[in-house]
Amino acid sequence: MKRRKFIEHVSWTGLGIVWAMGGNGLLTACQVGQSTTQKASNQPSLLTTPFSFVQISDTHIGFNKPANEHVTDTLQKTIAAINALPVQPAFVVHTGDISHLSKPAEFDQAKQLLSQLKAPLFTLPGEHDTIGDRGKAYEEAFPNKDVKEGLQVWDQAGIHFVSLTNVLDFGANWQR
Repeated sequence: MKRRKFIEHVSWTGLGIVWAMGGNGLLTACQVGQSTTQKASNQPSLLTTPFSFVQISDTHIGFNKPANEHVTDTLQKTIAAINALPVQPAFVVHTGDISHLSKPAEFDQAKQLLSQLKAPLFTLPGEHDTIGDRGKAYEEAFPNKDVKEGLQVWDQAGIHFVSLTNVLDFGANWQR
């Protein structure tokens, strides 16, 4: 499936996706702005403390074309919606393409915006975050001493999360 078609298919997600962990160990997704209890209440929970996280992606700070001429406004609305959730998520994970062309100024702007989140933030690079420098500008903006090249792991509420980055050499030949 081509990226454009994928984005059309997932456009129902709106600004982001809240993932709630049910007691049965299954993740349930619902749109940011919709109460996590609305979607997750159908499943019995064995967890003593509710656990949820928000996944956002493809903010493409620096992009300015008809598809989204106001990427910073879109990200600010996303942050406001996450911060307005009735129960803050355990964390927010940005799953790549924070920037559009891996420029330090784009990462600086994204970092300033994302610092407004109330919940802890994890970031993972996408191909647009590694263009031409194997993610050095990304790493400078979003340092994480616990990350090995291409691998990031963390534990939350007894769950072990693993992120594998497969785009470090993507775009080695791209022009800015």
